[in-house]
Amino acid sequence: MIKRVLVSVSQTPSRSPETGLALHLAKAHGARITGFTAVDADQIEQATPTSVGVFSYQVKLRENNLQAAKDEASRAIADFSRAVEETGIEFRTASASGGSAATLADVWRFQDLCLMSAKPWGPGSEGSGDASSVLHLVAMGLRPLIAVPDQASSEVPKKVMIALSGSLDSAKAMKHFIQLNLFGDISAHVVVAGKPKSGESAEILLKDASDYLEAHGCTATTAALDDSSDRTALLLEEAERVGAGLLVIGSSYKRILTIERFGKHAAGVLKNSSIPIFISH
Repeated sequence: MIKRVLVSVSQTPSRSPETGLALHLAKAHGARITGFTAVDADQIEQATPTSVGVFSYQVKLRENNLQAAKDEASRAIADFSRAVEETGIEFRTASASGGSAATLADVWRFQDLCLMSAKPWGPGSEGSGDASSVLHLVAMGLRPLIAVPDQASSEVPKKVMIALSGSLDSAKAMKHFIQLNLFGDISAHVVVAGKPKSGESAEILLKDASDYLEAHGCTATTAALDDSSDRTALLLEEAERVGAGLLVIGSSYKRILTIERFGKHAAGVLKNSSIPIFISH
């Protein structure tokens, strides 16, 4: 059951596609929406120009930049609040000063679902982030998560494409999505690109997945895609071909020393997709 939806607020939330999806989900499930934004003072300080012999000027500049970021965050939250409250949906605000990843993870603890831009925005930063920051949050435990590209439509998806690799991560993402029943009567298209990691044939994997989906009342089609050196492009082309409005992927990762290495296809899809992506593992 979805009763609490967390939204990492973008710079212009009233025009952002994740806002439209969040409003739909909150209405459909009778859920509360929490808007989140964080001002990362350390990041702003690092971005402030430095010069020898002008310490007092640097301090003042950092203070001004930090205040500007806080003002920017306040405007974005106010914009988002108006968009939510106009619909009669219950709304809460969560804001913080500090590393955005850590504070977002803290807020996430008692939420059911998070929506955010596929390239997250931080108040006071120039431009947007990148896909790796989204996957980093997933690795920290912030899941399930819907990453929404800036160019995505805010229309409710009618068809979802589920990418299976044969790994437990991709199967768990599929099951998590179906069990949550986020979008009600939605059809599924399940694909395998290349040889499954599990060693079984793509046909057997797809048949088992189709049986699972149909047991949960979801009609499904399947496709075994030819192996390719660029599986990311293959998956995105198939999603466009079938008219999918949402992608479901698993996000496997390994921590090697202090470096997190994520599945390259998850990172590639996040970077290049034009439709929202449901991520879990």
